[in-house]
Amino acid sequence: MDGANDPLPFPDIDTMPGATMPVYFQAGDAEGSLVEVPILTGETDYLTPFVP
Repeated sequence: MDGANDPLPFPDIDTMPGATMPVYFQAGDAEGSLVEVPILTGETDYLTPFVP
């Protein structure tokens, strides 16, 4: 894998599967972005195809 599309795991969070959580992404000195990231664990059947 090239790293650009690799999953980014967040272990030990208290957010329910299917919900979203705010995550701030920044690279180097560039301006960052706050985005809502869906929580995918495989526990929610309709989201299972999207779990890394």
